[in-house]
Amino acid sequence: MQTRGKDLFPFLTYPRTLGMDLADTVVEVGSAVTRFKTGGRVLAHSDQLKQNSAGTFQLFVVAQDDMSSQIPDLMKFEDGCVLPACLSVAAVRLFQKDYLALQYPSVLLKPTGKRSLCGTGAQVWGAMQSSSVSRLAMKSSPPAHRGTSHT
Repeated sequence: MQTRGKDLFPFLTYPRTLGMDLADTVVEVGSAVTRFKTGGRVLAHSDQLKQNSAGTFQLFVVAQDDMSSQIPDLMKFEDGCVLPACLSVAAVRLFQKDYLALQYPSVLLKPTGKRSLCGTGAQVWGAMQSSSVSRLAMKSSPPAHRGTSHT
């Protein structure tokens, strides 16, 4: 980053604090935030590229409430902090139109003839692995089944 950063990411300003996954205790909430309270345990996926204050390799981080979630008291922060990037990669691979384009999960899934994770015949071809985001992404659908429809 120090030598090639400006070439690779010309839209960033430097110095830059990197890091995008976090799990910790809320120390302050904005006036419009209603889902979180000071002292709450959360995990978050920060947008370090938009604002330097969101980089997670620092003592205090500004996290967006719509990219954050509460975590249970029994979950260690070390375990919770690996989830945000894994979930983001999984969501892209499963639901964006350039990838599997599956129907979003719903309690009342309507038959559309499109692919989905829920409903008759659907199969999930992956498992969450905290050690490897890319492994999760690549295992979301085996090559032999890409493009098939599960209704």
